[in-house]
Amino acid sequence: MLAAAADAAALMGVNCASVARADKPGGALRVLAYRGQPPAPETFTPGTESQPGYAAAVDEIITCPDRYGEHRFSTEAMNARGLRSGVCVPIGAEPVWGVLTAHSARPREYADRELTFLRSVTAVLTAAIRRIEAEEALRYQSLHDPLTGLPNRALVHQQIDAALDAARGSQYRVAALLIDVDEFKSLNDRLGHAVGDDALILLAEQLQSVVRPADTVARIGGDEFLIVCPQTTSVEETIATATRITELQVGADSVGRELRFTASVGIALAGPQETRQTLIRRADAAMYHAKATGSGYALAP
Repeated sequence: MLAAAADAAALMGVNCASVARADKPGGALRVLAYRGQPPAPETFTPGTESQPGYAAAVDEIITCPDRYGEHRFSTEAMNARGLRSGVCVPIGAEPVWGVLTAHSARPREYADRELTFLRSVTAVLTAAIRRIEAEEALRYQSLHDPLTGLPNRALVHQQIDAALDAARGSQYRVAALLIDVDEFKSLNDRLGHAVGDDALILLAEQLQSVVRPADTVARIGGDEFLIVCPQTTSVEETIATATRITELQVGADSVGRELRFTASVGIALAGPQETRQTLIRRADAAMYHAKATGSGYALAP
């Protein structure tokens, strides 16, 4: 799609055309598709430092018939690449997604029919991009917990299956830690659901702070969380993670009230023929054992 847009712009008889994306508002524009010569730059500088950056900043079509005499933006990049004229058209709006560019090595005017053509190209791009973004947003929402932003049950199940497949035939094991907040219902009843939500958000943040980068922390329902640890090399490594969880000190809620509670952790390490279902079932049984005995954590046999 992006390459086709660059191809379309190149049909205007220019030397080069590109589609560049602004990864963040006011930031540099990363070139995603390019046609022509000279060779493509990796990025266009933002704001008044380049013509594409300026077009994105003001959210307007910017034509430059000749870089000599241009004072709205810097033409150093055009000069360095041997380009004399160009047109840049913003893609998307509020905020600008990116810019469609077309540049020539000679001075030239850009006719109204050419600008109309480029507007039609960016309109098609904008509609396609918005549709893709909406689909990605729906997919994200379907796989993440709306309160904490953590992966939900569906996504963590996918990740467990992938981790078990990757571990087979290797020296690594997959560990699952199932976490249940002790007396969470009592906290909700005493202080209200808003405070309970604050507590779950704080706990989610702290759980992410005590695991490895490769581990996944998920909220699987209510006050239950599941941590998946792929490429685990020892029981001791997993117990160390469980110990850090039981030692967490949850902070203050949204109104500054201190929140403190404990959690019970069930640990299960996958065997050679383990399935996701049996791994979670064993971790769940170990968690209930830890809760019943008050031991903080328990390791499934």
